[in-house]
Amino acid sequence: MPLFSVVIPTHNRADLLCYTIQGVLNQDFDDYEIIVSDNFSCDNTKQIIRSFSDKRIKYISTVKYLSAGDSWDFAIYDAKGKYIVMMPDDDCMTPKFLSTMAPFAQSEEVNLISCITGRYYYPDFPKPSFRNQLHIEPFTDRVLEFSALETLKKWHYLDCRLVPLPSAVMSRKIIDIVKSKIGRFFFNPAPDYCASSMILSFGGSFILVDRPLLAFGDCAKTYRSTVKIIPGVTIYSPLGDMNNPFEVALLKGHYSINVFVESLFKSKCNLPENFFDFKFAWALYFSEYYSGMQDKKREGYNIERDELEYKNVVSKLTPGLLDNYSNELAIRYNMQKQGPQLVSGQNIILQGEQNGFSNILECASKLEVLSQVNKK
Repeated sequence: MPLFSVVIPTHNRADLLCYTIQGVLNQDFDDYEIIVSDNFSCDNTKQIIRSFSDKRIKYISTVKYLSAGDSWDFAIYDAKGKYIVMMPDDDCMTPKFLSTMAPFAQSEEVNLISCITGRYYYPDFPKPSFRNQLHIEPFTDRVLEFSALETLKKWHYLDCRLVPLPSAVMSRKIIDIVKSKIGRFFFNPAPDYCASSMILSFGGSFILVDRPLLAFGDCAKTYRSTVKIIPGVTIYSPLGDMNNPFEVALLKGHYSINVFVESLFKSKCNLPENFFDFKFAWALYFSEYYSGMQDKKREGYNIERDELEYKNVVSKLTPGLLDNYSNELAIRYNMQKQGPQLVSGQNIILQGEQNGFSNILECASKLEVLSQVNKK
């Protein structure tokens, strides 16, 4: 049994997938398997995978196109590792990613491990001024250990600073427990958020390596690119292939806060016994949702339907519910002061042409050195 199963779900992104696979093969650690799960691609994905001759790579494919949650669930079916790493096909590991995670994966108390990233903007990114840039968020270069349940409590107050990456390292033991209870593990619209919250609900420790160990890709095909509208450009969004991505959240608008809340609530529905003691900050939710609507309105989106829905839902709320805003904000602020502290500040922005990288693989190979040299 390998220590890690690196699982790469992919769909019609062969041009990006090659970098992701090679980034795993470039690890300075070899106790892993790679599973590439092809979600009914019609490009040259299979040919790209076959071009790698490494026996640790296993190729599987679906018989029809699946939504994100179904695709991820299919992808882990044959994974044999003690820990699962879901690796998006537009991201790329630095060479020390797995070797850095490995010591923490030996502990029975650690169910979730993550790191911070350098965000890489591909040469086709819709906003020209960002192309082939690397943005590195501030970091302490330390290993931070958090209580899983305290972290989940912060999530209920919408403190999203500790939300793990899609490529977080997840305990296979917990995944199997969840699957035995409810028959599956990943759910739409954000399989990574829902998975992380369910894992945290089992307690133990959450480890954050506060060092950039992953190049987090943003390109024309990446959902994260839809956060900012680019006038006249249509950007792919996986939410578009779901009939109703928001099934349990009170509001249905496509805002980042709602993706997070929908995922949290689905976890509560899946494992009610694990979430019984957590109180949700409703006033903060409605406030941040409203701010998200206004941000999109300023960016040129038509949000009339969302505004009407918001007014209708708010009019039916329990009287006084939104009056808790100041109290909830104070609770969140006090929780943020507890436990290990993250740093804040401006991102380091590096241009590829001046720093020797022209794609995400080259960026990932240089990320650790570049981040240390340019650390503020």
